[in-house]
Amino acid sequence: MARPRIELTEDQIRIIKELAGIGVTVKRIAKIIGVSERTLERRTSENEAVLAALEDGREEAAEKVGKALFVKACDGDVGAIRWYEMTRCGRSAKTESEVNVTFEGEGITSLKNRDKSS
Repeated sequence: MARPRIELTEDQIRIIKELAGIGVTVKRIAKIIGVSERTLERRTSENEAVLAALEDGREEAAEKVGKALFVKACDGDVGAIRWYEMTRCGRSAKTESEVNVTFEGEGITSLKNRDKSS
């Protein structure tokens, strides 16, 4: 005999949104609301309200973090500035160098290093 189908309640869907909004993983959310991860994944694909709860919660979390990061960067926090520039402005922490070496006989006669980073 098949197991009865688990339907998520409005309260569970509200909890899903709240938990996603504070960065809780789907695996952990499933455990908290008392279903398997697979069941939550199936309900997410079948029920627009569940999918919306997860997406809305994640968007709210990203917005909160983004605002906090921006405030810290504007206050002069160097780490926040670097992170903001790398993630929001497309800049990179990578540096490139070009080295030219000239050999004459058995030794180096010229060594030029030019930083190519912007």
